[in-house]
Amino acid sequence: LTVSQLAEVKRGLAEIEQHVPAWKPLLSGPVIFMHLDTKGLYSLTNPVIPQCVFLGDEAFASLERLPETLVHELAHIWLGLINEIAPLVRLDDAELFTLPSGTSGKTALGVIFAAHFAAAAIVYYEASPTTKGTERLVYLRDYLSGCLQLLHRASGMTAEGCRVVESFHAFNDRRGQNC
Repeated sequence: LTVSQLAEVKRGLAEIEQHVPAWKPLLSGPVIFMHLDTKGLYSLTNPVIPQCVFLGDEAFASLERLPETLVHELAHIWLGLINEIAPLVRLDDAELFTLPSGTSGKTALGVIFAAHFAAAAIVYYEASPTTKGTERLVYLRDYLSGCLQLLHRASGMTAEGCRVVESFHAFNDRRGQNC
């Protein structure tokens, strides 16, 4: 990343911490931020390249959206670590799903990752006074509910995966969302 992009990442992380102070330890871990040179992609993480967040130019196009992008990718990194320690799905699980966004070919693990991102982004947006009630928050709540509906059908989850999904249901229930 350029010096200015790294400064924007630092500002984005500070904004997240300001709204959700409990996440400070999760935001200050040893994560490397790299440039993603693929047009049309905001960002990505890859479990084969742990603790590395790739950010495309599109991630910096909206300074309001950058914190959500950081929450998204850091949520993937942390859940990926949990999955390494205690797998969330069986290794032989080959069942495929289409996410509420329309992205197809996702395993149950991919759906769990999507649900986790949505829950984390909801926490961030609910804590941010300028974004309450926005269309994005409504979208994320619907997205999380859609992921949870898909996971009702998933057969390859481990006991740990079921516990994680149950925690998403409890999170959703506390917000009055049903799936």
